[in-house]
Amino acid sequence: MRAIESRARQALRPCDVFDLICGTSTGGLIAVLLGRFGLDCATAMEVYKELTISICGSSEATFWENLLKSADVGLESSAFEGALMKAIERFTGSKDATLCNGERDEHEHLSTKVFVTIASEAPNYDNRTHCIRSYVSRFRQPAPSEHQWSVRDAVRGTLASNVFLSSFFLTEKHSFGDAGFAGFSSPIGLVAKECKSLWPNDANYTIINLGPSLQSLSPSNPRREWAVTDSYGRKFVDQIIAKVLEHDDLRPKALNLVKQFVQLAVDTELSHAEISSTGIACTRLCPPLGIEAIDIVDCFCLNAVETTVRIWLHGEGKMPISNIASSLVELKKGAPSVDEARFIVPPSPPPNTNPGYNPRLDERRPETMIEYLKNYRIFFLIDDSGSMRGERWAETPDALLGIADHALEQNVDEIDLRFFNNQAVHRGIK
Repeated sequence: MRAIESRARQALRPCDVFDLICGTSTGGLIAVLLGRFGLDCATAMEVYKELTISICGSSEATFWENLLKSADVGLESSAFEGALMKAIERFTGSKDATLCNGERDEHEHLSTKVFVTIASEAPNYDNRTHCIRSYVSRFRQPAPSEHQWSVRDAVRGTLASNVFLSSFFLTEKHSFGDAGFAGFSSPIGLVAKECKSLWPNDANYTIINLGPSLQSLSPSNPRREWAVTDSYGRKFVDQIIAKVLEHDDLRPKALNLVKQFVQLAVDTELSHAEISSTGIACTRLCPPLGIEAIDIVDCFCLNAVETTVRIWLHGEGKMPISNIASSLVELKKGAPSVDEARFIVPPSPPPNTNPGYNPRLDERRPETMIEYLKNYRIFFLIDDSGSMRGERWAETPDALLGIADHALEQNVDEIDLRFFNNQAVHRGIK
């Protein structure tokens, strides 16, 4: 988005640029955050982190142990449900907001359309995978077709898989879950179908697929008829068991989990191969995350993920990102105004100009407090002069504690502190 803003010389959100945003599972959640809620990327990341932690917790070992022990029914979800409803009310004004509203509310964004994919859990249905849309379509919604899907329904349905969350029951007879576990890990094929329906007279659309690469889980040159064997899956099981303090009794469930995610990886690779063979313009971006592919949640290592992606953006990813930006917005030429200059990304220096050059110096100055907290080391300099005596000094601990707690919630691992009248610096406070 910063490359796009640099060309346009103005602040833009994904919903200002993209005509259609969609996803499956956590990708579906992100599509709602960016498209239906209309969030900027920094705010979407903040909300995504809060929602992820609400279900995964803060301890990686505990998460994996709970995940394996509840593999057939899903994790306990009350905390997630509460956090989700708060987010919906915060960004739409109503906990009951619908994904598609005939009369748009003030929080919906006309400039982009959204859909999430779900799978019907009725095995006798010929077509089990469906798109739940924020717009009216000629394609029918899944049964019961008269149901008005709320934002909560759509998010809950696309995330349900009996791995993370239990099945989502719309009625006693209609249950839904993550389409990824029904053979549609990537909605790329559905995107092409939707584009043809939405814009039948425009063949010049570009599809951008963004997501972590699962290629390391998939065998080379997989086929649809290929099935995951025990021997293939076992090589990933040790990585999981190491996270739960060697609970060997959980190995069978770990193997079953691995098989499901390997199949997701295979489906993803095959979907991309199939769309590539059609000649449809599709750009796939798979930035490295700095974690193993089997680490299916990233909330325990967000700092490492963000650092790895940032390095990729300044290296291997710079050219494809630039090409995408040039295809989406016109380059605004001429001398920029002061306000426009804030959005222009400066060019990097030639290679070897300055050994050890910090690529962050090429980035724009943060514009929100969250961005500052994520990108800068936090150093508190406290005034302990005579002017602080009395009530001001009594208020200082509470003020410091509130700011420090907020900083530590934003991926800040530690803070530093010193006083005006003392040379000692207290570093690495957690």
